[in-house]
Amino acid sequence: MRRLGLLRAMFTLIKLIVSILFYVSKLCFKIFQLFKKTNEAKYTPTVDNSKSLVLVPINNEL
Repeated sequence: MRRLGLLRAMFTLIKLIVSILFYVSKLCFKIFQLFKKTNEAKYTPTVDNSKSLVLVPINNEL
């Protein structure tokens, strides 16, 4: 009977550790998603005007 109690205690401890790991990983994923959303809102892609379609000749003569 003592062995059964030890096995039950070990099983309960393993379940507790696994549930804590899942909780922490879910929390980290939510924090990652929050930072990802705030970064996407801050840095919206804009049109790059430095690459125009008009070719401008470069004249280096002084």
